[in-house]
Amino acid sequence: MSYAGNRREWLEYRYGRPTGKKVTLPEIFTGESRTHAREGILDKLRDWRLSPFENEASCRTGIRQTLCLKGHGWQVSDVTAESIVSEGLHLLGAERPDWNEGQRHYSIPRENCVRCGCAIDEADQTRGYRFCSTVCARAYKQHLSEELPWDHELRRKAYWQYAISQKPARECKHCGGSFQSFDRDQLYCSKKCRVDAFAARGKANAGRPRSKTKQCKACSTAFKPSQAYQVYCCEACERASIPAVLCGCCGMAFRPTGARSVYCSPVCSSAARQRQKQQYAKANYRPSKVITLVIRRIEQIEEMFRAA
Repeated sequence: MSYAGNRREWLEYRYGRPTGKKVTLPEIFTGESRTHAREGILDKLRDWRLSPFENEASCRTGIRQTLCLKGHGWQVSDVTAESIVSEGLHLLGAERPDWNEGQRHYSIPRENCVRCGCAIDEADQTRGYRFCSTVCARAYKQHLSEELPWDHELRRKAYWQYAISQKPARECKHCGGSFQSFDRDQLYCSKKCRVDAFAARGKANAGRPRSKTKQCKACSTAFKPSQAYQVYCCEACERASIPAVLCGCCGMAFRPTGARSVYCSPVCSSAARQRQKQQYAKANYRPSKVITLVIRRIEQIEEMFRAA
């Protein structure tokens, strides 16, 4: 007999012959008997040491075996045992962990290497490293990362730390320390050095004399510019220096606020846009097939009257 035949016979022996109707299993425990069974299982589930789920299998097996010895079918006994144990866990407040919480790396703190468990330097912790050395990152990337999904955080961390280690070392512009980075324009080894460098630069510029006064090109008023390229004392003078242009809709003269300003107001801009839409629709008008047939039929009728 083939494998399919053996499996079909085993399934019929285990679960019975399949029928087209939906199978409804009878309830063994109802009312007070179910409450009594649930309270007994709940007392057993409360006695746990490491996890609230450590007694789940033994309770389910015990209920199923007891019901089978009393003459109930295996499937009915298993479904009843599963429902009673699930109710007990729900009353106990136990939440089943997801896949990620069940992995080994979930319980490892951020201060220790994921692969060997050694301590990670504080500087590497600030960079987001999860491995104590390049050797651990490379080994984890090649061997252990296959157990995790392709978009998992640890797979990215391992690849990122190993790839950075292959970059040439550079010198920090503030502390003089050596660092490696993907960014070719990075000047500082860490955020702390960058903040300290900017603070030192601000203190050095504090003693410098302020910029000299300039004369506004529009009103000839003396002012102190906030930027080196500033030539006008205020925004009004800057706008007054812009030459006037004609509006593309109404033809009135106005001073544009930008290089692409064509209309003097939003009203003119809307009117011009509406006019452009009408012109485009008129130039690209194509009558539908129904209208074309109606016009052709009218022309044929007119020709028939003329001929008569």
